[in-house]
Amino acid sequence: MQRHTTAHLFASVSLFALAACSSGGGGGAAPNTGTPATPPSTQQTLITIGRTPAGFSYFGNTPTLASGTTPNFTSAPPPNGTSFPLNQAALSVIRSSNASATPPNSITVGGTPGIAGTATLQGSVVTGGVSYPVIGLNIPSLNINASGLRGDGALAAQSDGSKVGIAVTGLNYTLLGAWNYQSADGNKNILGLAVAGYQTPNASVPTTGTATYIGNASSGATAGGVVGAVIMKSGSDNIAAATLSGNVNLNVDFASRQANGTLSNMTAKDAISGVVTPWNNVTLTGNISSTDFSNDAPGAYLHGSAQAQAAPTGATFGMSSSASGFMGGALFGPNATEAGAGWSITDNDGKMAIGIFGATKQ
Repeated sequence: MQRHTTAHLFASVSLFALAACSSGGGGGAAPNTGTPATPPSTQQTLITIGRTPAGFSYFGNTPTLASGTTPNFTSAPPPNGTSFPLNQAALSVIRSSNASATPPNSITVGGTPGIAGTATLQGSVVTGGVSYPVIGLNIPSLNINASGLRGDGALAAQSDGSKVGIAVTGLNYTLLGAWNYQSADGNKNILGLAVAGYQTPNASVPTTGTATYIGNASSGATAGGVVGAVIMKSGSDNIAAATLSGNVNLNVDFASRQANGTLSNMTAKDAISGVVTPWNNVTLTGNISSTDFSNDAPGAYLHGSAQAQAAPTGATFGMSSSASGFMGGALFGPNATEAGAGWSITDNDGKMAIGIFGATKQ
């Protein structure tokens, strides 16, 4: 499988953010033409942003476990038809217009937790001299069952008029993905962020010693790092969104099965203006579990919490230090050589953020 830098995930997230904001405040766009409607001067938009963090789902009853002969995403790609259950969460932006309502327009932003799904390798395609994986994406609860998606984030029309796109990158045994769903009428946009791959069997996790896992979003395709998105209110009747990028440092104590770390050097890129500003560091606190919370599936799971640190100066999209949420993921590779997880936080100031990270044992 051809791997690509986290910039491809970054671009996919940007597609969603632009779609979410482009027809914002007061207006309502004509969804299938891209032509903004001209609202009367008295028209208002009611903005509702959820207060509950989007908890990440887990990998399902049959995680794809690593072994000594496991294929990898570097030198021995999995065969076509290989499916990976997804650990994922999503943010949705829903626009509605009702002339008899007061106010007549609304934008609702919310988390979409616990959505089970799978990604299936279906081949590869070369575009512009670059090879991309072709992915089948199946998320039953959202009625997404898309085949032949090019793994560069390009949107593909589905039979019901909706559009779906996916972008993927990865380490040796860990896949990081961002997918985007747009309804046929243009009024519903969903961004999903997912982690998958060859999960470490619990029996293969060391029982003594410590390890540090590091991911750096700016250091190339194999370096991992953090990708995410944040949405907030903008003024009284609009929303703003930004894509997030940064580094992760995760420290694991195998004897106590504790896993704690930090998302650092985080930045937010405004989806409309492209301006990059600093963003919160996030503290991760968790543990390694031998089973999934939901269904006792075997494997080396990461469970825990995410807590924002104080926003740095100039953080346009910064969240308060009370912003908190969840972390969930797994160790990957035959010998716990990698870590991948999702995280989500929300605060009381009308902001929500979700993200994923990948990291390699040093």
